[in-house]
Amino acid sequence: STAGTYTVTVTQSNGCTSTASVTVTSNNTTPTVTASSSNVITCSSPATAVSASATASSGNAITAYLWSPGGQTTANFNTSTAGTYSVTVTQSNGCTSTASVTVTSNNTAPTVTASSSNVLSCSQTTTTVSASATASGTNTISGYLWSPGGQTTSSFSTGTAGTYTVTVTQSNGCTSTASVTVTSNNSTPTVTASSSNVITCTQTTTTVSASATASGTNTISGYLWSPGGQTTSSFSTGTAGTYTVTVTQSNGCTSTASVTVTSNNSTPTV
Repeated sequence: STAGTYTVTVTQSNGCTSTASVTVTSNNTTPTVTASSSNVITCSSPATAVSASATASSGNAITAYLWSPGGQTTANFNTSTAGTYSVTVTQSNGCTSTASVTVTSNNTAPTVTASSSNVLSCSQTTTTVSASATASGTNTISGYLWSPGGQTTSSFSTGTAGTYTVTVTQSNGCTSTASVTVTSNNSTPTVTASSSNVITCTQTTTTVSASATASGTNTISGYLWSPGGQTTSSFSTGTAGTYTVTVTQSNGCTSTASVTVTSNNSTPTV
């Protein structure tokens, strides 16, 4: 198994000899091989090309490729699985070389939450809907898309109750979604108005009153009478006419009710 020059001396029965020589040569050089991948695996680039670049040694030619894992027998192939891939390259003298490449992935998604700033009500007719997003690893946030509405900013203002869903994309193409439900509290109070009696010569005043019931979890927060501008639930008056009360509850919503105060103060004819 050793290259070099070998000489043989042959002797025959008369004692005479002859010699001959042969030179044993070798061709056991190996090919030169490198392995590479075209890109990191991401959500926007879900596959990568793994390739071997091989150069045969002098006088030889590349005859075969064998990849592990996978068993591929071509110089390159596509994969969507991260990991280390090794290629064994054989050339025409039967000698082999190996090379390896590690395929990496970046397919983590961002973290997203969605919120609204307040409940919609008669006093707060709009709310700000917002997304709070944190990119994973070395990625950066690259886009927002809300549904319904199609807004492409991290926050927006709306006056419509409902569920809003945001899809957040980061630089590796990976996405996450989050939803928030905007609620409304715009029901109105129930109100009635009344007066205690007709105005007469013997009953020169009447008590005008409002009876109000707040809706849901709201509370009554104010009264305003017209005419007069009184701000209590009831007051006394000696003037006939129509009185209207506007009742406000804690969500800013209002209801009105009216009562007509009548009089009977005509005198007898004597």
